[in-house]
Amino acid sequence: MYNDNDISKQWYQERARETKASFNLAITLAATTAVFCFVAASSLVLGNVSATAVTTAAGIVSGVATRRTFKLYEQASQSFDEAVKVLLDDSMGVVQQPFKKIK
Repeated sequence: MYNDNDISKQWYQERARETKASFNLAITLAATTAVFCFVAASSLVLGNVSATAVTTAAGIVSGVATRRTFKLYEQASQSFDEAVKVLLDDSMGVVQQPFKKIK
């Protein structure tokens, strides 16, 4: 069946996958924000919208996206760091502490 190493390896791989997915989502969010700002700037140059509307919208969107991006990256990084720590502790025979719930 499965031994402890197989389960640990699968658990580590799942944490690595989740971390990669979170990082990719953060990058996608940042790219989407960049595209939005480009479209808003183009609309401003073409005279379709006012400078006030573009500045306000770009500020709000980039602020929200930046906060969310850093939050996703932080959560993914913490989750992966905890996984590595648990695996290292497990391989050295250290008693594991329960995980803190990430909000």
